[in-house]
Amino acid sequence: MKSILLLIFSFGLIGVALGQEVLFSENFENYTNDQNVSPQSPFIDTWSGGSADDALISQEQANSGSQSLKIANNNGVQSDLILPFDNFTTGTVEVEFFMYVPEQSGGYFNFQKTSNPGEEWAFEVYIGDISWHIVEGDTAMFDFPFDTWNKFTISVNLDTSIGNISLNDNLLDIWIWTSTPDTPNGLNQLGRINLFADAPFNLPSLAYYDDITATFTEEGTVNTNETDLKETVSIYPNPASEFISISLENASSGTATILNSSGKAVMNKVLNSAESILNISNLNAGLYLINIDDGKKHSTKKVIIH
Repeated sequence: MKSILLLIFSFGLIGVALGQEVLFSENFENYTNDQNVSPQSPFIDTWSGGSADDALISQEQANSGSQSLKIANNNGVQSDLILPFDNFTTGTVEVEFFMYVPEQSGGYFNFQKTSNPGEEWAFEVYIGDISWHIVEGDTAMFDFPFDTWNKFTISVNLDTSIGNISLNDNLLDIWIWTSTPDTPNGLNQLGRINLFADAPFNLPSLAYYDDITATFTEEGTVNTNETDLKETVSIYPNPASEFISISLENASSGTATILNSSGKAVMNKVLNSAESILNISNLNAGLYLINIDDGKKHSTKKVIIH
């Protein structure tokens, strides 16, 4: 069966080496089974701040050890947990967790831009009989295996304003982080994760989470006040395999930087004319972002290389 991913979302975190800090790491092994998690965890709270929408520690499923976090509808009240973090505006935040959804059930989670509940969504993910995600208005279906543990990895590079999400190490999407389902001009910020007992198509909501880890790597700062060039830049063909052409409508020079799904620059090119050709035949197949800058304005475009 398939599952659906809808993007909107947010975060926070704790400490390691080489500029990387472990913001949060939880395997739920040290907590009392069949008891609410928020009174036991220093990192997890409920949306309401009370106990009605808390979630139980469970031994029904576990990715490691014998316990996990159970997000479900308990006596008519939906579990609604938050993992709040500082409102990150620079550096890279990566969150990894394992999720188990039984057959004939569904699940949901979202990230948000600020630590204030519901202030600005980054993306949300629905798991059900069909699964999809929406980023920048794009909808993409993906397969989600039921009755087994699946690893989600979400990385947000706030210095380049690039987000990406992977399922079981397979890239699902890469997008400009400031774009949200509601606006292309959202915050370049990350504030919280929300684990909520919801499911599409009136499926019963039941999902287990385990081995949640969040890390932060400081990489510099990002200028979010530049003027967008996107209406005057075109890139073709897209998808491409050997060459791409970059057309600048209102400029005769600039620079182009190609970034991979991790936000790492894999190619830099000086654009000396209104129409430039880039040889991309040495790049691996996948999703990339191309930053175009003419010295005063910038644009970021998505391109598929195959």
